Formats: sequence, structure tokens, C-alpha cells
Amino acid sequence: MKTIVVALLGSVSGIFNVLIVVVVVWMMFGILAVNFFGGKMQYCSELPYIYHSKIECLQNRGQWKTQDYNFDNVPQAMITLFALATLENWPDIMYNTINS
Repeated sequence: MKTIVVALLGSVSGIFNVLIVVVVVWMMFGILAVNFFGGKMQYCSELPYIYHSKIECLQNRGQWKTQDYNFDNVPQAMITLFALATLENWPDIMYNTINS
């Protein structure tokens, strides 16, 4: 047990370096995604496949909402990229991004 704990503590610096690289790469892709998809991942609460604009939605008594996972700003993009990396709900995020 002592050998395992010593090995884990010795590898913390390497793990931290890899974590920094992953965060920087996600930051680059997050900035790119904000430029491409920022403000576009929204939908109407009433018949979302028929009403595609905010004006149409509000005229038909719907609410114009933002998707839970979106690319409106860099922190939200990082959270969305983390969800994609962990494969959590990735098909829905993919289809919402395609529809935007």
C-alpha cells in the first residue's frame, strides 16, 4: 500500500501537466466553437421544429429558450466540451449543434 501511495504522489506533477495541456486544447476549441455557434443554439418551447425564429415563436405564444449545453460563452463552451468528452448526452448536443 505504501508503494502505491508513493507512486501516486510521485505522478501528481505529470498528471497536472497533462491536465494543463487538456484545458488549453479545450480552451482553443471552446473559443472556436463560440465563434461558430455563439448565440445560435436556441429553440422555441412551442413546436420547435416549425418555429425557427424568435419572432415566430413569440407570435405563437412560445418561449424562446437556450439549450442546456451551448456555446454562448467560453466557460459554457468548456462545460459542453467536457460533456462531449465524457460522452454524456453527446447525440443530443450533436443534433442541436447541427440544427443551429
